[in-house]
Amino acid sequence: MKQSETNQLGATGQSLTQYKFERLGWGPVPVAQHDVGTDFFVQVRDPDRNETGALLGVQTKTGPHAFKRRAILEGQQGWYYSIDATHRDYWVEHDCPHILLLIDHEKEEGYWQSISPETTISAGKNWRIFVPEENLLGEESRDRLFKYALSGNRKGSWEGTVWGGRERLSSENQLRAAFLTPRLIAPHPNEGRGPKDYLEAIACVLSGRTSLIARYGHKGQGWLFPDKHEPDSALSEIYALLLSWFSGGKFGSGRAQRDFLYSNHEYVAWVVCNASYYLELGKAEDARKVLSNAIHSPRKFSDGDFAWLSVCLSWALRDVGKVEEAEITLEHALSLSALLRNDPTGGSLRSSTISSLLAIRFARQTGDSLQASLNGLDNQSNLWMDQLENKGLSASLTNSARELLQDRSIRLGKNDAGYVSLRAASLVSVLSGNASRWRHTTQMLTFHLLCSYQDGILDPSTTSRALQCLPSQELKLFVKHSIRKGAIDPVLDYVKQIGPDAATFSNIRTDLEVVKLTADYLSTEEASRLASWLLQEIREEYPTVRRLHTYAGSHLPFIDTLADLYPVADREVQSAIREHLIKVLPLGDESLSSHYSSWFLMINPSHWKTGQIEQIVDSRKNCGDTLRSVIDQVFPRHNTELFAELTGQIEAGSIRAYLNFGLDRALPRTHFASVIEELRKVVEDDIKSSERGASFGRSYSPIVELARLSLIFPEASCWGEIISFLRPHFVRAEETRRALRFLAQHAGEIPRNLVDPLSAVALSWSHKALDSFFVQGQIQEEIRANALELFFKLNANEFSSLEQLKLLTGNRFEIVAGLRVADFHQTIDNWSLALFTEHEISEISALALSLVAQRWIGSSTGETDDLWEIINESLDSHSVDCQVVLLNTALASPSEGPRRTALLKRLAESRFIRIAEHAHSGLQ
Repeated sequence: MKQSETNQLGATGQSLTQYKFERLGWGPVPVAQHDVGTDFFVQVRDPDRNETGALLGVQTKTGPHAFKRRAILEGQQGWYYSIDATHRDYWVEHDCPHILLLIDHEKEEGYWQSISPETTISAGKNWRIFVPEENLLGEESRDRLFKYALSGNRKGSWEGTVWGGRERLSSENQLRAAFLTPRLIAPHPNEGRGPKDYLEAIACVLSGRTSLIARYGHKGQGWLFPDKHEPDSALSEIYALLLSWFSGGKFGSGRAQRDFLYSNHEYVAWVVCNASYYLELGKAEDARKVLSNAIHSPRKFSDGDFAWLSVCLSWALRDVGKVEEAEITLEHALSLSALLRNDPTGGSLRSSTISSLLAIRFARQTGDSLQASLNGLDNQSNLWMDQLENKGLSASLTNSARELLQDRSIRLGKNDAGYVSLRAASLVSVLSGNASRWRHTTQMLTFHLLCSYQDGILDPSTTSRALQCLPSQELKLFVKHSIRKGAIDPVLDYVKQIGPDAATFSNIRTDLEVVKLTADYLSTEEASRLASWLLQEIREEYPTVRRLHTYAGSHLPFIDTLADLYPVADREVQSAIREHLIKVLPLGDESLSSHYSSWFLMINPSHWKTGQIEQIVDSRKNCGDTLRSVIDQVFPRHNTELFAELTGQIEAGSIRAYLNFGLDRALPRTHFASVIEELRKVVEDDIKSSERGASFGRSYSPIVELARLSLIFPEASCWGEIISFLRPHFVRAEETRRALRFLAQHAGEIPRNLVDPLSAVALSWSHKALDSFFVQGQIQEEIRANALELFFKLNANEFSSLEQLKLLTGNRFEIVAGLRVADFHQTIDNWSLALFTEHEISEISALALSLVAQRWIGSSTGETDDLWEIINESLDSHSVDCQVVLLNTALASPSEGPRRTALLKRLAESRFIRIAEHAHSGLQ
């Protein structure tokens, strides 16, 4: 009898496979009787030949047919091998990781590739897998095979509450699961019971099932209300502190004198909770100390608990600038978490570890393999948190937050399902050391609270979370909303903690943004402290940025923030800032030039000495365009040479010189004749361009400037071009919005012969169907409102009570326009105007308050005492927005009578230094 060649090759391949794995010190076990797609199950051992408990499935293919499809993929030499869909699904979904091994029996070598969704490529009916030539089975690939073999079950057999339950875990692993995968420990609401012990109660809090605690606590399980009982065990104390933290209070430190009550795994849980509380507040150094002390304590922790501590520690290390140490800690945590094969928290810890490593190694080649590992990780904890975020209305909440904060408040309590879900997901994210996930969830949580923000609902801990995790645009909304609600104190308390020692990798850029937004509300002492720090950073080339190893706080935010602090700082600091600016001039770099220009705009020109102004003007020729334009705006009336140069350029028709210099009515009309002609040409070109479908954008508005000069110099006006430009055309929508607004503001100055043609243009815009434009809905609404305002101001006889009612009940732009028109024609009484000062939309309430103040200042009768009461109520509310509105109204008032003086005296007592200073200046 003769052996077939196929069988002989198969036997040779199996012998070589067994030999290769035995040389690695691993235990290959052939599958002889029940082989349906796996030739070997290999027992995986560490370098000291200790069993890991992991198994690796191996499918071998031997002989020339395995190597017939030579290929190159992404620069790698290798071979494609075809597999059918049935075998592919079997290998990918198997509980054990599998590899395909191609055996070259002549060279006695094997080449392998992992079998996963990422490595299998669809080829229509079948699949193919690419086996790289560099994946040689042997000592050189041991580490990669070891990590892959220990990647565990990718199918996720413990999904949801279908998982076998806490009884499958040791008590140590049960506690860690209650924190990282609480859904698996907490009783399901459909079970009809409450938590049976503190472990399940902890899981209920962290899975968002607080309703079970409330329901069954009132049904006789009084231990669920920790404020009514003294803690009698480590878990009861952790539960009490955790419930307090969840509801917005402090975590506390009740176990300080009772370490002996805590077993090792309970101690780890408390340490992680305490450190996570510090991380949530942005106190990374405090978190690092707590975690480091625990890791270096004499206690002996399991691999899982040590991995848990290490992942959280890496977050704190990175935030304080110890990036290399954080990376080493993460690598150690990853190797430990890989061993947690039978622990459901392993997926959560591996996900957090890989995410953190990706953030650190973003620009490195190793990031690709980490990303693949993260994508291939079947992490049920992340899926569960996705569900909680969806319950928290994440999709709609983030998109609608801006409109909600601007237009109205919605009443959602802190106990509603959305808040509970987002808070639970936020806590588990920080407890698992997943910084990026925590920021995402906490942003949505903050928006949720902002939308339901009533007086006092934003406690200091919520404010702190918001200030360190919100992106720039949302942060501005948060601060403005806090100011509007009169809750600026928590924000100012946060600012007092900002400085080089408190700066972290995560919060430095946000801290600078917060300082910019609150600069007007700081005391001189606080502003001077921050300004001195920022000036030192700029002079010494940003030591804090270098210490933190981050580009997030680059030099540009430092420069911009210092400009906002200048007006509030004391004279000594102001002098130091001016001296530094003189030293850095000239600035040819356009990026630096544009940012340093903000300093000139914030510094009062009278603060400069004559010699310094000459030096600045001389340097402008070598500065960037932005800085040169700003110098032209600030100093023409303080330097004779610059004044003569700019007026000469204006006379020659330079639009740029006119914009920089501004409109000086003392100059003769002939100086502006050429500028008017140049603006007319620009507007004509814009009309022709828009007719061809081309759009245009500039930092200034040619049509507005042409209208401004036409009103001042009627003999050189260009109303024909202006009216032609204003006729409805969607390409010109943005410019038209600005022009209609300008004309509505100056309706009283428009010549009578232009009333009819401008009224016709305004009517055509107001009647235009909104859906006929390819422009944003908000711009459409503004154009319509501005057009109506212009029309009704030009045609008083058309503004009936019915039209007034329509406007005052329309959208926010129409209400603003209606108030302006009603005040223009004096058709709204004081009582109705007072109602609008309490409107929930800030733009409307501010306008109404300004109109109230104008009426009160301009009147001399006792009948307007009710208006003074409204003004006093606004001042007593300590709202910064109200004070700014009243200050601007008083300063702009042409009247200098006793009522204006009385209002400025009240404002001079403001707690906000900038408002008080401007009020004092107005009195003088």
